[in-house]
Amino acid sequence: MLGIYEAFKSINFLLINNERISEFIDNILEARRFEKNFLLYKNNEDLEMLLHHVLNCEQELKAYEYEIGKFLGEASCQELKKDLEKYKNMVFLLKTDKCLTEKCFEDVREKGRILTQYAERLNKLKNLKVKESLDNLRKILLIAAISLLVLGIFYSYYLYISISQPLKKLDNYILEISKGKFYTVPPVSQDREIVLLVEAINTMLAEIDKRTNYLIQTEKLATLGTFLFGLTHELNNPLNNIYTTCQVLKEELKEGNFSQEFVEDLLTEMEKEIERIKRFVKGVLDYSKPGEKREIELKELVEETIFYLKGAIPHRIEVQLEIPENLKICVDPQQMKQVFINLFKNSIDAIEKEGQIKISAEEKENQVVIYFSDTGKGIPADVLPKIFEPFFTTKSSDRGYGIGMFIVYHLVKNHGGAIEVKSEVNKGTTFIIKLPKKETV
Repeated sequence: MLGIYEAFKSINFLLINNERISEFIDNILEARRFEKNFLLYKNNEDLEMLLHHVLNCEQELKAYEYEIGKFLGEASCQELKKDLEKYKNMVFLLKTDKCLTEKCFEDVREKGRILTQYAERLNKLKNLKVKESLDNLRKILLIAAISLLVLGIFYSYYLYISISQPLKKLDNYILEISKGKFYTVPPVSQDREIVLLVEAINTMLAEIDKRTNYLIQTEKLATLGTFLFGLTHELNNPLNNIYTTCQVLKEELKEGNFSQEFVEDLLTEMEKEIERIKRFVKGVLDYSKPGEKREIELKELVEETIFYLKGAIPHRIEVQLEIPENLKICVDPQQMKQVFINLFKNSIDAIEKEGQIKISAEEKENQVVIYFSDTGKGIPADVLPKIFEPFFTTKSSDRGYGIGMFIVYHLVKNHGGAIEVKSEVNKGTTFIIKLPKKETV
């Protein structure tokens, strides 16, 4: 940048000096023109103009001696002064009529030619200096342009390393977050703004995780309500059976007319009914506790879910299972039950009359694919893309808040799986859940 400044400063100096030197050269050339006219026509007006331009040359040489010396050199400039002084004196002699001979005229012409040579040389040097300065400026500008280009490349690389690359990493993390993986974003840069952005994202994720867990707990409480509704139905039958058996046993004991085998049969029946009650109560208690991932048979998990939902599934709906024996998945059983319960509730609401819910599964490569189908009214095409969005529902507010499918999506993603839905209006809906299969060691 300093070189460019110096080059422009030099050109500015040349332009100013060129104007002054051009005036000096013009006065010499004008003096020669009037000199020729006077010597040819002996007109006093031409002589006056000749003297006028010579005096102008003398004044300009005194004023611009330094600048002219820069071009001609100090020695040549001094010689120019002497020659100009002699030329002026000769012109004065012409004016006094003391030098009107042919020899005197020839001396004036000769001295004028010398001054013209100075003017031509000065003009040539002036143009050469301008050309050199412009060439120098071009070189400096070229070097500056190349330097700026190199600097721009390095700066772009710096921006890529310090900003673009961290933002790209951050974009990848946000993409994973959009898929339901709400883990903490690690630092991607030391840049203050990006650090603050990452902190803001992590704060947001913590809040989302907190609220999602709250929604899951809320949904679990709602599901417990469903369990308790079924509890009255499931406990009523075994309790009635136990009560009836107790009454029979009391009558037999009162009459004293019983056999050991008969009493044992009655007690065995009571024990079965009590085990049935214990199983249901244990399921409700287990569901309310936080679970851990473990390997479990898929068929067993689905059957347990159906057992707890018996009271909530209308008799008009048939439930079919087509799950291979010994097909295992590694999941949190309580969370996966929540997934199935929400899907059951969704299908029950979709089947307005008689219908069927079918659950099937198969192994595909390293995945277990679960198909949850119903013959309900189906989902319109414009609604389908929004089904997993939180608080989206087509039902009335007294039938839910639109978080059931969002929780299903979140819990499946939490297990490293994926869920998609296919539906056709008036024909039914199929949810396809893909879960990673635990690898055998």
